[in-house]
Amino acid sequence: MWTDSSNILGARLDDDIFYRIWNATIKSWGSVALFSDQSDGNSNVPTIILDSKEILHAFWFDTTDILNAGTNQDIFYRSYNSTAQEWSNYQVLSSSSNDP
Repeated sequence: MWTDSSNILGARLDDDIFYRIWNATIKSWGSVALFSDQSDGNSNVPTIILDSKEILHAFWFDTTDILNAGTNQDIFYRSYNSTAQEWSNYQVLSSSSNDP
């Protein structure tokens, strides 16, 4: 995962988060994909964690008013379902913050 302000995959020129999945079977990286696909503000500082059940958890800062979080910087979360090969819906972890 990384942050980029380029207009990759129609993400516009704000900061967005992108990722690639490693396929260990064929030993190859997948295509670049847009992670912050619901964001229209700046998304940055992505952090990923793999837990003991091999579930991938992602956290990041975002300034988009998703789920009534406001346009201040909040912490968001998604998890990755490797069976379905898809990310969960956005969750806001710090919606009570009013700091910029």
